[in-house]
Amino acid sequence: MSWGPVLARLLLSLSIFDSRLSVHAPVADPVALAVLAWTIVSLANLLLGHLLRRQSITWQFGGDTICAAAAAIFCPQSMFPAAILVFCSAQLMIRSGFGLSYVSAVALPFFCAPLSAAAGAAPLSAIFGPVDNRVSALLILYLALLLGIMVAALSAGRGDQLRQFADHALSIRMLKLQRSLEFDLQRLVDLLASLFPDGRVSCLLEGDGERSGTRAYHSGAMLELDRNEIALLIGYRDDAGMPVKILDNDSRMLIAPASAEFVPFDEQDRRAAFLLAKNELPVALIKQFRIGRANGLVIVALPRPDAIIKFEACLISDTLDALFPILDSIAEAERNFIADAHDVARRDLHDGVLQTLAAVRMRLLSIGRRKDVKGHPAQLEVARVADILTLEQARLRGLLETSEDEDHGINLVTMLDVGLRTISMQWDIDAKLESEEPAIPIDKESAYNIEHLVREAVANAVRHANSSQLTVRLSMNQNALRVAIIDRNDLAPQAGVKKGGKSMPLRSASLLHRLRLVNGSAYADGLEQRAILAITIPMRRIDNA
Repeated sequence: MSWGPVLARLLLSLSIFDSRLSVHAPVADPVALAVLAWTIVSLANLLLGHLLRRQSITWQFGGDTICAAAAAIFCPQSMFPAAILVFCSAQLMIRSGFGLSYVSAVALPFFCAPLSAAAGAAPLSAIFGPVDNRVSALLILYLALLLGIMVAALSAGRGDQLRQFADHALSIRMLKLQRSLEFDLQRLVDLLASLFPDGRVSCLLEGDGERSGTRAYHSGAMLELDRNEIALLIGYRDDAGMPVKILDNDSRMLIAPASAEFVPFDEQDRRAAFLLAKNELPVALIKQFRIGRANGLVIVALPRPDAIIKFEACLISDTLDALFPILDSIAEAERNFIADAHDVARRDLHDGVLQTLAAVRMRLLSIGRRKDVKGHPAQLEVARVADILTLEQARLRGLLETSEDEDHGINLVTMLDVGLRTISMQWDIDAKLESEEPAIPIDKESAYNIEHLVREAVANAVRHANSSQLTVRLSMNQNALRVAIIDRNDLAPQAGVKKGGKSMPLRSASLLHRLRLVNGSAYADGLEQRAILAITIPMRRIDNA
């Protein structure tokens, strides 16, 4: 868009020179020379890559209006190129956030030219084109008209593209059709990427509960960041209260698009800018948001931040400001829906499964007291099965009686200790817990997922590795929980099991599902020789467990 007024200035100066030649007047016309000098200055600024700022656009519009009025007064034949110049300059202002009222300045040459012609400066018919149909004059006129049409088309097309982005982002298309009450952030990322030539957009979301951990959505090249760097970006906050900001590594400035304010980088800005520059994002739009219990960050690769880019960043920010509260309400509706489903399932489990377990336990205890069973080796096995049912009853009752709205956390160490005692009785093995920390308080939902994950992993070790003496070792390292399953017998590895510091392949669909729920991953560094499975889980502690 910035080249449109430059070309219009050039065509206007050529039109004035051509009209002076047609009447055999001196070529060194002051108005033509002034417009040409103005064209050369603006072209030099464009070629040197000077940023287009709102203040410079205002000054350019004023200069273009003066040049167009002077050209229409002293050379009425150049009325149409003068009007095209004002139109192109006004379009540039509109694209950078100014009002539509500036387009009315296009009428200025149409008033000045007839007045000048009526005063005798030129024939009245000359203001509508060359009277002698010279090729040069017609060519300049048609080029000016073509330039005006192109500038209008590009401006309207860009405006329509931004409106379509807002319409699509705020439409039902943001929902996933295959799952109710679930939104599709990947679609949002793809829509944002379509707005800019670089096409690189990332959305990072860090939440609690079942979707704890970090989820990332990318378009174009992915951000190469480790967990600590992602946490730094998501936790990046700006004390200036900017709803959206542009980090410019070239100028080492933080830009607020709404006010065009430039703020030097502080230490937090420098760290964030360094991470983006490392991923070849010298200029990036940063937008923070919150959906339910999750904090998020949108990162959009931008061209150099001129006045037009800043205004478009404001439009995008307004759309996102309207979108994220909607997604937050969807997330709240989903939580309420899940809570209602949990209530129904809780009642069914309490009235069905829990009562059945109680009946089976009473039946086993009755069998153990029969005369033909007393003193028999089977009596011990019956008592052991009854004890397993007692533990599972207590565990299930604890799950059912815990409110979904409770804020307190759960001690993961205690929960896993009870779970390993239960699975030891179930599989007739010796499974024990070793923890470097006496208590690891975390949120309830993550604790249940981790317990299921450990129970499934131990069961797989028994079934597939013939393990009978296992140790589950817990440790915390840089806000990540590390869980290693150690075979104390150090039995010969079976098919599909690797020892010597490498983790066992996760072939169980249930195990993989639980691992995804807690955003966990297998790791192999720093394991002792007898470890058959090791995973790391990013997590947050809960202080009031």
